[in-house]
Formats: sequence, C-alpha cells, structure tokens
Amino acid sequence: MSDPLRPFGLVSRRDRPDLPIPGSPERCLSRRVVEDAAGDLYLLESLAASHVPRRQTVAAATSALALAGLAAAAAHLPCQDGGFVAASESLHMQLSRFVPGTPLPRPDYATHDGPGIALGRFVADLRDSATRAALPANLPERRLAAYAAKL
Repeated sequence: MSDPLRPFGLVSRRDRPDLPIPGSPERCLSRRVVEDAAGDLYLLESLAASHVPRRQTVAAATSALALAGLAAAAAHLPCQDGGFVAASESLHMQLSRFVPGTPLPRPDYATHDGPGIALGRFVADLRDSATRAALPANLPERRLAAYAAKL
C-alpha cells in the first residue's frame, strides 16, 4: 500500500515513531502513529486476516456508540468503501485517531479512587449510549459481572 491512509480518504505526511503508543500491542500484528497532511495523528494497525471479521464488528459497534453520544468511544475511522478494515493484497489495516497516554503506575494505581470512579462513569455512559445506538445485530452478549471477574 503506497499511502496507508488513502483507503480512509486521507493523505499521509510521515510516520511518527517518536510518539509512544499506549495500550495493548498484542491485539494486532503491528501498529504505528501516522501524521496526515493536515497534521492530525492516527493509529494505524496491521491485522491478521483471521482477526478481520471481529475487528469489523467491534469497529461498527464502537462507531455506533460514538454516534449515540459516548464521548469516550475510540471509534475507528471508516474506509471510503464503508467498512472499517482496508484490505490490499495480504494487508489488513484499521485506523483510529491517536490518543496519547501515559503509563499507569502499576500496581499502585489500583488502590487509587480516580480510576475506579472514571470506570464507573464510563460504564454508566456506555449503558446509556447503548440504549440509543444502532448496534450491529451480530454482537455477542456480554455480562459486566463476568467481565469484572475475568479482570
């Protein structure tokens, strides 16, 4: 892919290896920060073909939640073809706005009130937005209690 942002209707200016990427690197094959011609920053993820269906579904759900008012939703950008994963030959790419972060002080942050309060607000906002969102029909049912136990 000559310009990795082209399928998303954008023009790349340069890669930004100087910016640390927060989050979980194991959820994709590779990821990098790309700056577009307007100076905006994006996270470009390379996906395994086997992960594409699930990542399409997650991106559609996140986009629907963002449209329903969930401000904290890190929605992926749609491709010009309407999907959320750009495919060219054996490459599968997904794009979202880059959100800088700082590493949490592990394990100490778990004893602070702030993260728990923020998580509670997010869950309440998520539930509220989900009642208004046009979510994909094929979403698996998730239970908050089971997720919390897994965490």
